[in-house]
Amino acid sequence: MPMKNKQFFKGFVLILFFVLMPCLGFAQKISVNYRDKSIVDVLSDLESRTTYSFVYQKQVLSDVANITCVMNNVTLTQVLDDICNKSDLSYEIVHQSIVIRKADVQQNLPAGAKFDLSGSVVDTQSEPQVGITVHNSTQNAYTTTDFDGKYSIKAAKGDVLVFSCIGMISQTVKVSGNRIVNIILENDKQMLEETIVIGYGSAKK
Repeated sequence: MPMKNKQFFKGFVLILFFVLMPCLGFAQKISVNYRDKSIVDVLSDLESRTTYSFVYQKQVLSDVANITCVMNNVTLTQVLDDICNKSDLSYEIVHQSIVIRKADVQQNLPAGAKFDLSGSVVDTQSEPQVGITVHNSTQNAYTTTDFDGKYSIKAAKGDVLVFSCIGMISQTVKVSGNRIVNIILENDKQMLEETIVIGYGSAKK
């Protein structure tokens, strides 16, 4: 292979690697067995096992109770959702960092009281996803994400939200009281592989 072609190939491989890194970090499956662990130890362990770094202020985690989380063969986002729902925390993905903050929780609301819940939906490469169906299955209410991947819907603590779209793996979330719920959806590779595009439509193999 000529020298110029080799250099081009190496450069292409490096670019591809850095483009795919975020996707691989969230798509990889992990198992965790945290029993009465401090939140700092939990985040440190997750950081060592993924391509992401965690960013937070010490005072945000100072009063967080020890974490118990046992999950097998799940994604990083599923682990974070479980931990944050138990700890009144929220997280936001910013490139290769995950920012941990105090959740904006609805306090002292009567049981069943609705509030405005909002958030954003992105894919595993942090790209906003437009047209994602957000279904509050408890209230039988629907909305969709806008061009920036953002949505807003009425919900009450304990309601179940389902995020879905053709070609993506659906995700179900139980409302904990946080006013902001951000979601990362993965491509449904099996469905995409089974679909053949024909002209302006598609058909199953």
